[in-house]
Amino acid sequence: MKNNAASVQNCSSVDNYRVYYNSGYGGTSQYFAHRDPYGSCKLTNLISALKNENASQHFA
Repeated sequence: MKNNAASVQNCSSVDNYRVYYNSGYGGTSQYFAHRDPYGSCKLTNLISALKNENASQHFA
């Protein structure tokens, strides 16, 4: 079963984040850079291939 996420918010000041279409970190993915040390964490929409169809994610 896929997650129903439509957007991502990476608030880490040191770790980048990636969302994947398939379980086990496979398939189409989207990368989200960490926020600037003094910046705000912005909400970013997932690409159409991942919107409401994402199954795994991790900090990188």
